[in-house]
Amino acid sequence: MNAIIWIGIAFFFGTIAKLIRLPPLIGYLGAGFLLPSIAQLTSDPNLASELKNSEALNQFADLGVTLLLFTIGLKLKVKNLLRLPIWGTGFGHMALITLAMSGLLFLLASTGLGPMSGLDIKAIALISFALSFSSTVFVVKVLEEKAAMNSFYGSLAIGILIIQDIAAVIYLAASTGKIPSPWALALVIGLYPIHRLMKKFLNFIQHGELLLLFGLLIALGGAVLFESFGIKGDLGALILGIMLSKHKYATNLAKELFNFKDLFLVGFFLSIGLSGIPDSDIILTAALISLVLPLKALLFFFFLTKLRVTSRTAILSSAILFNYSEFGLIVAKVGVDTQVLSPEWLTIIALSLAISFLYASPLSANSEKLIEFFIEKAKKFESKSRLPEEIIIDPGDVNIIIIGMGRLGTGAYDEFLHQGIDKIVGFDNDSSVIERHTEEGRHAILANSVDPDFWERFCINHPSIHMVLLSMPQTSNNLFAAQQLRSNNFEGKIFATVKYKEDEALLKENGVDYIFNFYTSAGAGFASESLSVLPQKEGSMEICAENII
Repeated sequence: MNAIIWIGIAFFFGTIAKLIRLPPLIGYLGAGFLLPSIAQLTSDPNLASELKNSEALNQFADLGVTLLLFTIGLKLKVKNLLRLPIWGTGFGHMALITLAMSGLLFLLASTGLGPMSGLDIKAIALISFALSFSSTVFVVKVLEEKAAMNSFYGSLAIGILIIQDIAAVIYLAASTGKIPSPWALALVIGLYPIHRLMKKFLNFIQHGELLLLFGLLIALGGAVLFESFGIKGDLGALILGIMLSKHKYATNLAKELFNFKDLFLVGFFLSIGLSGIPDSDIILTAALISLVLPLKALLFFFFLTKLRVTSRTAILSSAILFNYSEFGLIVAKVGVDTQVLSPEWLTIIALSLAISFLYASPLSANSEKLIEFFIEKAKKFESKSRLPEEIIIDPGDVNIIIIGMGRLGTGAYDEFLHQGIDKIVGFDNDSSVIERHTEEGRHAILANSVDPDFWERFCINHPSIHMVLLSMPQTSNNLFAAQQLRSNNFEGKIFATVKYKEDEALLKENGVDYIFNFYTSAGAGFASESLSVLPQKEGSMEICAENII
């Protein structure tokens, strides 16, 4: 019964947040803070006790975080973490923001303000470290809503978050005295046969409900396995996800887990609020701590631009990292358990996290306006050289562009060649797809059309380009590309694929000239092809129908 009430409360407050144009997760946070008050209004003492008892909800939340890290691992390339803009920004930013936050807390502690009184150096350092992280949950949700998980700025942000998560895991292992088991080395050695076994199962399953169960088993079972060896379970789920990231069905697996992960994460946001009802001192302390958020964003921008990232990409990454993290609560919980911090600091950090989301939500939603406002001044901080992902894209002398080189895009490319049209280029955001097309002799370029920076680097108004085919599987991606084409004054013809008829009008409203509904068109083509092989007879279609029957 309490689970139904949790879901109902989360839905109600999430809907209110959406109505006022805030992410639903802000509503879930608010619901968490109000749950204890709601529990007091019930006449059933057992129900009230269950609602205020966060243990079950915490377990629900832990499952969400584990699945989140597993799905991140499925999309992560290890070599990206070794890149200087990622590990340099990740570690450098954590060090500087911890020092800056320690200075602020030391000054506030000297005032004797409420929770600040009695803080020693060890407590200040712990709080500062806890507030140096940015929220993995928030960033992933924003990137998924913007269909920008594969964008360059999204990859940078995710990479930086993984570096932070690794630092948090190392700290937690050291502070709790949870030393890995001597058998941990055996687990590391055993990962190779585990990896081979997972790949065989994934090759066999490929699609369907078994794929969902397989993902849940690997993520949750893997977390339990790593925990038994004295290694944090969430880190284990991340590692297992990374091990499967290069598999051709990894994307299918991530899609199957998508909705389950979101459901469990609702529990995570509810559980944050259950850390306590804030009083005036706690609210004031959290508000003061939130004053450091602009410094966090500026430091992210500083590190990224110094490490050859363009100002545009640095602004986009900084905007979504402009928040505190759920890992801060986990670190603070360790501080409370070891009596370094008083319990009220859990509520302070939870409220600071909620405030940071309130700031970060409109910033991430209006990132393009931020760029317009700051870009000219920001360019002064750019490095003279660019990273390979940010160089100007020059496809050469082409007439037709195909964005999305999956089966449909490849079929269109080959048909153009068959018709004698060879001035074609295909774009795709999967490097393995580009490598395959290049080996097969097609002109293909690695690029991500849902990354706003792509359209800054690619001159679409070249006079030779008169046709663009949008053949990405997600309608939202095709819609975004069409909007970018027309906003950049492209006057050629735009063709787009669509799955559902109700999406056709939206695409046409945003500048698409011709729609290809591949369910409808495939059915028509299938029927046409079927009839073409029947014996030709004079008369009407009724004769053909007789042949079919």
